[in-house]
Amino acid sequence: KAPTRPHRAMLRLLVISAVTVASAVGRGQDPPHVLFLLADDFGWANLGRHIREATGGADPLTHGVHTPTLDGLIDEGVLLDRHYAYRICSPSRSSLQTGRLAPHVNTKNTGVAAHNPEDPVSGYAGIPINMTGLGVKMRQAGYRTHLVGKWDAGMATPAHTPEGRGYDSFFGFFQHANDYWTHGTSLQSTGELDNCLNGGRVPFRDLFRTNSTYRGPVTTEELEALTEGTFRDDGASCGDDGAEAQRLCFKEELFRRESLAVIRAHDARRPLFLMHSFGLLHTPLQVPQGHVDRIDALVREAGGHFETRNQRLYAAMAFYMDEVVSDLVAALKQRGMWERTLVVFTSDNGGPVYQPGSANNFPLKGGKYADWEGGVRTNAFVSGGWLPEKARGRVHSGLVSIADWYATLPALGGVSAEDEASEKANQWLKARGLATLPPVDGVDQLQPMLTGTEGRPHGLVLSTKAALKRVGGSLYKLVTGVQPYSRHLSTAYPNCSIYCAPSPGYLQDGPDFVDFKCVDHPVPFREDPAEASRAKWEADCGEEGCLFNVDADPSEHVDLLAGQQGGSEQPQHHTTPAQRRHAASALADLRRMLAQALATEFAPDRGHLQLAACEAAVANGGVYGPFASVPDFAMDVDAWYSPREPLPMADSARYAALLAAAESIQANGASLVTALLRRVIPVLTQLCDPVSALSVMDVCLDRPDCNAEICVDPLSLGSACSDDVTVNLAQWVSGIVDEVSAVGDGTISAEAVVKLKELLSGAVGVDLDGIALECDAEDGPGIGDDGEAHHGHHHGRRHRSHAAAEASHQSAADADLAADELHHGHRHEHEHDRVRRHHHGGSRPRTAQHEP
Repeated sequence: KAPTRPHRAMLRLLVISAVTVASAVGRGQDPPHVLFLLADDFGWANLGRHIREATGGADPLTHGVHTPTLDGLIDEGVLLDRHYAYRICSPSRSSLQTGRLAPHVNTKNTGVAAHNPEDPVSGYAGIPINMTGLGVKMRQAGYRTHLVGKWDAGMATPAHTPEGRGYDSFFGFFQHANDYWTHGTSLQSTGELDNCLNGGRVPFRDLFRTNSTYRGPVTTEELEALTEGTFRDDGASCGDDGAEAQRLCFKEELFRRESLAVIRAHDARRPLFLMHSFGLLHTPLQVPQGHVDRIDALVREAGGHFETRNQRLYAAMAFYMDEVVSDLVAALKQRGMWERTLVVFTSDNGGPVYQPGSANNFPLKGGKYADWEGGVRTNAFVSGGWLPEKARGRVHSGLVSIADWYATLPALGGVSAEDEASEKANQWLKARGLATLPPVDGVDQLQPMLTGTEGRPHGLVLSTKAALKRVGGSLYKLVTGVQPYSRHLSTAYPNCSIYCAPSPGYLQDGPDFVDFKCVDHPVPFREDPAEASRAKWEADCGEEGCLFNVDADPSEHVDLLAGQQGGSEQPQHHTTPAQRRHAASALADLRRMLAQALATEFAPDRGHLQLAACEAAVANGGVYGPFASVPDFAMDVDAWYSPREPLPMADSARYAALLAAAESIQANGASLVTALLRRVIPVLTQLCDPVSALSVMDVCLDRPDCNAEICVDPLSLGSACSDDVTVNLAQWVSGIVDEVSAVGDGTISAEAVVKLKELLSGAVGVDLDGIALECDAEDGPGIGDDGEAHHGHHHGRRHRSHAAAEASHQSAADADLAADELHHGHRHEHEHDRVRRHHHGGSRPRTAQHEP
């Protein structure tokens, strides 16, 4: 429809404003300060603006959401309604820092210790050495550059650190996640066992600092000073030491103070680029109890409530993040810098809906790790005092990629996105038969954002399995292949609906985490492929794909290709010939885009996890950091570090045993350790609270009686259960370690066996020898509620007293509950859903009309 006269006038004003801004920058006037706020795993419906819109204007607090600062900045800025990232962390962050779409830089969460010495440019996790970083571009534009928080774009060499990518200072961590209190890289923090055994019983920390005078780990002494003496160096959590200790030693509090210090120390005459990269809202779900109590009180006062413990923890973490943003904005205003500041906010991917991610992407489908909208469409906006008045309060519906910031932000200072360094490196790479570096994909989105025009008229590739393109005024999306988390959620997720439903067992419903790894090898939670697929909520769009009009159908309910006969190219469910033509044209274009993405995918050999990474962590006093030198570029990692203190004698002995174990596993036993975890992890993840810190059990706050039905006994331990027989978990784990380590062509060393036992004891969270798990005296071994014998790891459920259940309500577990049913309004049923209902003997009763 043609714009009305007032709308045309407004459009002209917006265009004039954008041109004025662009002209001012082009003439060399001072570019704005940039505060880039990068959230981690932020669910679509966990932002107040989005849950309010999705529920017809309801107060977000009634749905357990409180983000007033972010909502206010959106009201004063431009909401980026179609901002997209990759489906997981590291590829998205690599895309942001290089301007390449993920298929052209990195598509996997490769372990940071990976290295292929045969490829000195790309043989590492994260970003290839010769891709110019965003920080370098911003420095060329005249900015002072600082990064605080999560990096997750490589660590192997000094060139892979934020300093190597152009940041004047860095205070943060390198990997996907770490513990919010200890900074350790435990199993429940990282979701993987690395080749260093994560550091053993006391996990290696991941906290690093670089600036003009220091390059190295954040030491115990500095942490004690930063936390006013509350940090504990023995691996114990200061989160257990009361409210004041929690406030002072919380990781995100350290990051908040660091960014505030950067703002207060900055010379405002020079433009500032500060990237505050939250660890929030990534697992483990940890936050000071004070914020849990405050969000609980606010929600109750508004007439809402939390159904589960993890829903409340996630909400408290989002509330904490919102308060940090408020503090940073206030500091810029106090310095008189706000009127010259552009604020950019986005998440690195959609919210995780698996156990224990606990995000909610309603009304979008799916979540992190999937190409559905819930996994790739992110909360994003621009705001700040620098934004033209006429642009404020708008919703921008044009396509924006996380890669586009690489072109948009340096352009504020007149710097091109072209990457000359990678073009020069390609000549060297071609001569050696190595993978060449793709060019920059990002586009300058400033004027499209300010004027409401489409900045990507040729569409956007999301991955090698999904793409978007606007045709005939509608935005079409093609999704191909197997996708996890293929369901819709409710306005309250995670929730208690599954606890009280008569079902064969809570854990059978998933959704399971899809990316648990041992030494970079996948470790499934379920051995049976069909059961594993069902528990990951998988759906298969096949090679032909599923096509959606995501303007008309943003929740991806209606596959326009469903019901086609003989591979027809005419999408169904469109009512007019013009709509069918547009959909068919979009389908053809999208298939060409995905074919091109596959043909140009950047997939170098990144190598294997290296023992040198463990040795570097030991040299750092138990802290991860760069470990590889690059002779081809005269890069000596040891010379790069600031002088490091020698290890105390006790630590030297402990780490010597750890390195011996890691070396043995690397030489002989990676597959054996993987086999071990395949047997141990499914049991540890099902133990009743508070036995296991790895427990995936969320706690239903509404119905304590339901919690007695969800705790699973580890009957697969193999002991006969009776009134007077108990199973000692330590003995079982030790037996499995001994058994697995003695199988195969090579055996792992005695040191490795000892360290594995220590590690698994740490994963359980308590001394294994102090635990005796009682079997269900009523049912006996392997007997479920239906009186039938069960096999595998879905055995009898352990009934706890209400007092025990209530006690567990108060503990802050890093685990999650999943939804139990499909949203079945206005959608086509997938085959696996029909199989699922048949397996369970019919449809399960629902507590809500449509959604879990």
